[in-house]
Amino acid sequence: MKHSTHFNLFSLFFLFIGMLLAFPVAGIQAQALDEPDYALDPVAAPIKYNLASTGTATPTVFITASAGSGGNIDPVGTVSVTIGDDQAFTITPDADDGYQISDVIVDGESVLDDDELEFNKNLTGSAIYTFTDVQDDHTIRAEFVLRRFTITATAGPGGSITPSGAIEVVFGSDRWFLIQANEGYQIKDVLVDGITVGEVPLHTYIYTFEEVQDDHTIEARFEQKAHTITATASVGGSITPSGEVNVAHGSNQAFAISPDEGYHIDDVLVDEISIGAVSSYVFFNVTKDYTIHADFAINTYTLIYKAGENGVLTGATEQTVEYGQDGTPVEAHPYEGHHFVQWSDGRTDNPRTDINVTDDLEVTAEFAINTYTLIYIAGENGSLTGETEQTVTHGQDGTPVEAHPDEGYHFVKWSDGVTDNPRTDTFVTEGLEVMAEFAIKTYTITATAGNFGAIEPKGEVVVAHGSNQTFEIIPDDGYQVSELLIDGEPEAPATSYTFVNVTDDHSIHVEFALKTYTIQASASAGGSIDPEGDVAVVHGHNQVFAFTPDAGYVVENILIDDISIGAVGAYTFVNVTSDHRIHAQFGPVTYTITFEVTDTAGEPIDDAVISIDGEAAEAGEYVFALVPGTYDYVVSRTGYFDATGEVELTDQDVTETVELIIDDTPVHDAEDYLLKVYPNPATDRVTIESGLVIHRISIIDMLGQVVYEERVENKQHEISLSGLIDGLYFLRIDTGKGVKTLRVQVVK
Repeated sequence: MKHSTHFNLFSLFFLFIGMLLAFPVAGIQAQALDEPDYALDPVAAPIKYNLASTGTATPTVFITASAGSGGNIDPVGTVSVTIGDDQAFTITPDADDGYQISDVIVDGESVLDDDELEFNKNLTGSAIYTFTDVQDDHTIRAEFVLRRFTITATAGPGGSITPSGAIEVVFGSDRWFLIQANEGYQIKDVLVDGITVGEVPLHTYIYTFEEVQDDHTIEARFEQKAHTITATASVGGSITPSGEVNVAHGSNQAFAISPDEGYHIDDVLVDEISIGAVSSYVFFNVTKDYTIHADFAINTYTLIYKAGENGVLTGATEQTVEYGQDGTPVEAHPYEGHHFVQWSDGRTDNPRTDINVTDDLEVTAEFAINTYTLIYIAGENGSLTGETEQTVTHGQDGTPVEAHPDEGYHFVKWSDGVTDNPRTDTFVTEGLEVMAEFAIKTYTITATAGNFGAIEPKGEVVVAHGSNQTFEIIPDDGYQVSELLIDGEPEAPATSYTFVNVTDDHSIHVEFALKTYTIQASASAGGSIDPEGDVAVVHGHNQVFAFTPDAGYVVENILIDDISIGAVGAYTFVNVTSDHRIHAQFGPVTYTITFEVTDTAGEPIDDAVISIDGEAAEAGEYVFALVPGTYDYVVSRTGYFDATGEVELTDQDVTETVELIIDDTPVHDAEDYLLKVYPNPATDRVTIESGLVIHRISIIDMLGQVVYEERVENKQHEISLSGLIDGLYFLRIDTGKGVKTLRVQVVK
């Protein structure tokens, strides 16, 4: 599509003449377009037609194919077809020239509306018709027609478009449209297919679609004409509305002129002609542009300051000040003995500066004679009599005030250094606030100490009335307080003394003496200690204790401050400097049984195991200390028969001789009898003996874990139990002729 150029009114006239001359031709074209229009979409799929014709079979028949202008049929002309065969024809419009298939006529009849036929369109716009099972002669003709398009023309309010509505246009032809605005309106925009054509004339415009090949739309939009009133204002106010104000043709427009605070309207100019200081203006029936301008001026105010009686002013007493600005300072000065009270408008600032002035002002400075306030205050620990707050006129005298201290206190001075009491202030020229100061009374406590100690604090100690004073009494090392005198009277000895609520002088004196300590002496049954009980010992002295056992008892142990020093006959505490304890423990007298063990040949045996009343000793232990009584014993040795007996202790030591007989019983006949484990229970170690060579020994705990294992290859072996805890264990002994398991109890 091509866009047209713009036309002026002269060109438009000749265009109309040309249209009138073209009407007959257009009528002929319209008649041609009234023919049937069967348009096949040039981009659709190919159409396939199937026609089952009937007739008398002949060896050869002919199909005559022809096409009108605007397209072709292939094959064309007279086509020879064997009877019973199919024959297809392809019909193709000249799509690039704007043509489409309008009809397909077979044997003089249109087949476009034949419901028995399938009519398809392919992408090229071609159609295919097929004669099937041909039996007779036929004819086929394709007709074509130029495509037509619609241009939809619309116009908004305020103007017109000619022609308007849905306008039909033949493929490739041109079509123009005249757009005109009504009175008071102008063309705002022209949209072709929804897209603006850009800037156009305001009143008349012609747009031409050239070589039309598709449907289109054209839309004309209009807007009412407007005039501009330019509204401006100077500083100090505003005009509403302001700026470039658009006003519709023939309308009215009002403007309001408003000064800012502190300003007033000075003048209003319409098209630069003064209309006076008006607050509003209306333009009626606007048909052209205008200007309106408002001028404003700032307000000014007068400030007048006056002095009342008994004073004068300095500074500018009459001032002219613009709105919002500040005046200059004015200060009121009272005469001697007078003071400035206030300005007549109630303000009290002096000097005075009026700021941000917004009105006229006239004020007078007011003065009055001075009066002074005398204030007397009692400090802590005292009081006052007399009038404690007095108002006195300038140059007059006050009345007396007297300070009275509380009990235990005295008057010192007034806070301004005056010591008069009572006090009278004369010829008063200023205010006064003073405080009576009091101080507490003090007393002396004289603190002294004898030899071998000290007292703190010492000497002349000053103490405030009603307070407390503590003295610490410190004896030398090894000494203690022996005497405490308060104001010459004895008190119970102590290492600290406090005077409470002191209201008088006092004295304190202390004497010292050597310390004494207590040794608690005691004894168990079976003897005594001498001395016994709580024994007092002077600091640094010695103290001897003797221990005497009863008949049949001996000193068994001595405990000094719960620590054993063994069985001694006496004990001396040397240079006693603290309390102690001593305890004597006694036990019955014991005698010894000494065993001499030999074989039948008189040869000594030094590794036998002796059990006294069932309690086995270590191998080779032959001497036992026991209290008098009768005891059973068993003497055991590997390879010998056990020897048993009884021994009695009375009042002396005993030697018991035991002879062991060799056990010549064969090992293999009495293996279990010859296997010995001792001692059992055991504490530190255990010995295993066997008549056969022991190859391996294992110790197993109650959880089944092997806690000891060793290869022996001997008949006797000793095992240390230091790594085992209390409990029951199993000894597994491998002699080569079998494995024997025994129980052993470990007791720590």
